[in-house]
Amino acid sequence: MRADLAILLAASVVGLLGMAHLVLTYMGRKLLPRDRTLQSAMEAVAPRMLFSSGFLQVVGAATLSSYVILAWRYWFITPLVGTSLALLLFVGGLVAGVMP
Repeated sequence: MRADLAILLAASVVGLLGMAHLVLTYMGRKLLPRDRTLQSAMEAVAPRMLFSSGFLQVVGAATLSSYVILAWRYWFITPLVGTSLALLLFVGGLVAGVMP
């Protein structure tokens, strides 16, 4: 198997899994809890794990920063603008989550 084909297939698998996760999360019922009271409790509470975990904040910022560096070095302007915007929004969200 050619190396470029193997990498393309690997990326396709990850992309398909991500799309399936989005579809099942927002349009399906397969990822809902079986217990209705648990589902009600989950809907009543906003997820705050990102704001309470410094590790996840650093990992998110490092990942997006890496994408910006890769886009600047190897890709075209559109990925650079997109990843830079994502990084700015992420940092803005972190700042807004810390401020009262």
